[in-house]
Amino acid sequence: EAGACGIAVIAGNTGGTTEAVCDNETGLIVDGDNPEQIAQAINRILGDTALRRRLGEQGRKRVCAKFTWEKSVDRIRTAIQKVARNARTD
Repeated sequence: EAGACGIAVIAGNTGGTTEAVCDNETGLIVDGDNPEQIAQAINRILGDTALRRRLGEQGRKRVCAKFTWEKSVDRIRTAIQKVARNARTD
């Protein structure tokens, strides 16, 4: 949601966040269990207006290009079709 709003993102390096956030391109990825890395990322974004704007702009572009409802439906449809094809061959 932050990316869709053009807000710079700091994300942990677990789960699906690395699919949604590209390190130093659309946000910063840190070890979510490392408070020092989290603090450094926060300070970096707060202290660098150009970086903050660039990450936010690139994040919004990525969300708009990759994570629309239409794209999500297409990915789900493709997955369902693949499962259905595999079920017929079993």
